[in-house]
Amino acid sequence: MKIMKHSIFKQTIVVFVTAILLASITAGAISLVYDARRIGLQSARYARGGASVAAQVIESVDFDKLQSSDTSELYTKTRDVLRSICRSLELEYLYLYVPNQDGQNVRFIMTAASDDEKDKTVAIERGLNVVVPRILTEQEITALNGDELAKAYAENNSFGSVYSWSYPVRDGNGNVIALIGSDYRANAIYRQTIQETLLIIIPMIAVLLLVFLVELIAMRRKIFLPVKQISNRMKGFVTDSGANFEPMNIHSGDEMQEIADSFEKMSDDIREYLSSIEKLTAERVQKNVELEVAGRIQSGIVPLKTMLADEHYEIYANAQAAKTVGGDFYDCFKRQDGSVCVVIGDVSGKGIAAAMFMAMAKTMLKDYLNSGLNPAEAMNTVNDALCSSNPEGMFATVFAAVLDTDSGVLRYANAGHTRPVIFGKNAEFLEVDSGIALGLFEDAGIIDCSVILENNSGILIYTDGITEAVNMKKEFFGEERLLSAVKEASGAEQAVRSLGDAARSFVDGAEQFDDYTVLALYYSGNSKQMLKLKPELSSLSGIQKEALKHAGKSANGNKIMLVCEEVFVNIVSHSGASCAGVSFENRNGSLIVEFSDDGVKFNPLSQESQGKEFDELDSGGMGIGLIKQLADKAEYRHENNMNILTIEFIL
Repeated sequence: MKIMKHSIFKQTIVVFVTAILLASITAGAISLVYDARRIGLQSARYARGGASVAAQVIESVDFDKLQSSDTSELYTKTRDVLRSICRSLELEYLYLYVPNQDGQNVRFIMTAASDDEKDKTVAIERGLNVVVPRILTEQEITALNGDELAKAYAENNSFGSVYSWSYPVRDGNGNVIALIGSDYRANAIYRQTIQETLLIIIPMIAVLLLVFLVELIAMRRKIFLPVKQISNRMKGFVTDSGANFEPMNIHSGDEMQEIADSFEKMSDDIREYLSSIEKLTAERVQKNVELEVAGRIQSGIVPLKTMLADEHYEIYANAQAAKTVGGDFYDCFKRQDGSVCVVIGDVSGKGIAAAMFMAMAKTMLKDYLNSGLNPAEAMNTVNDALCSSNPEGMFATVFAAVLDTDSGVLRYANAGHTRPVIFGKNAEFLEVDSGIALGLFEDAGIIDCSVILENNSGILIYTDGITEAVNMKKEFFGEERLLSAVKEASGAEQAVRSLGDAARSFVDGAEQFDDYTVLALYYSGNSKQMLKLKPELSSLSGIQKEALKHAGKSANGNKIMLVCEEVFVNIVSHSGASCAGVSFENRNGSLIVEFSDDGVKFNPLSQESQGKEFDELDSGGMGIGLIKQLADKAEYRHENNMNILTIEFIL
């Protein structure tokens, strides 16, 4: 039998006393800091007030005459006034001085102290024309410039520890000719602070001790004595196996009585012990069933496979969780404006917690993207919402994109996710801004970027469970195998299935350690025949060829080519775009030309070219004039952060 070495009653006393001491120390420290700051501010006001009043006194007398002699009646009366100000405001010193031009020493004119002994000393050591080496403080430099620094300056010198304030003295023309310094005793501040703190701490300690004593007496009667009685009865129960124990007569009506009643039922509980084990086993089975149900619910939120398509695009996705429930997610849907959204994400961790976080992030992203927000706007909004309610510190990497099926412009944003792959004629990684995962920091500053998908090309997005898949040799699947698997794909489903087959063949039966999800968006294009362009003059020849090809034998061919040339030159020279595109569409006897770029928002049709000099026209105005003169119709709009200029020519 173990001997009790520590009494709960004694430990409780130690804990209470320690708590009282800690509370008192904490309250004292807080009060000390608060009182010190308050008294310091009050002292600064006194010091400033004294300096201000003294400056007015000095400005009212003849300053040159004041400096002539320290035995003059004017000097004596002025110094007496300064002493009077010191005493009335409880200042330590007031002193009038002139800093030298080099800022390395000061020349004193007079000094006054509230204390008689100190006043005799400073009258000599800081009297008329006494020069003292001294580097000016920031406050003194500010005062020399005619301004004030809104804080007192703490200083330790041969005259003690003080808080100083400097105030400018001006002549009749408003020029600063000297400084008035006022010192407030730091010791007085410390003493007053300690006194006020003790007035708070001592009564608080007394009240806490009284409350503790009353509570201790109640706890001994209500808790410790019944606990001791229950403990003794338990020892007896162990000795005789509960065969002949008598009920305890504890009728306190509180938790102690509940403990005693529970103990009296212990014999019945022992007999039910085996049945309880069976119940626990059943509960474990139930938890497994609930986990499987959670997995099926997640499959409803994130299906294993999804396909979405029309004449312009095809989307195919596949997801596989490493455990019953996982943290990967994806989404794809069509918005009311006709554009198509795709989203993929990877939540930190696995299991039910990751699945719950995933469901919340996925739902919010879909809601905001469906409302018409751009990918970056939606992700920044969701990130702030997740950061405000994320007690477990979870996060998710996300890539989201919106495709304009008319123009092929893909607007995307990245929040710490793996870089996607552009596939079609070949396969290559799309260089994206790395971004910050959602849920880590507020104001993540995720940005929008864009790329124009050519006809019969697509984008493949995936989670790192693909590239980090490991085979029996502990080798990673890697990015090179990923590119090789999708480079010949000619559709979304084909790209996803090719990558899945390559990954399974590589793993060759090894255990899956991480969730993996793959989504492909394939753009088959439209009749506009959108050309993806680099905003460089080298792209101009391609535009000219397409313009002449679509103009056919029309007499407007040169006119169309000239307008297209001027529009594209303006984009290259002035927009700052990172990507641009142009489409040509023959419709009802007309040629519709549409330029798009992600540069600075600018409506060329709103600009006037009349009355401009030739040099101004040459820098952009001439192109604007050509559009208005030569085009039969022109319209500008700004959608999804893209400048879109549509020009119509009647053939």
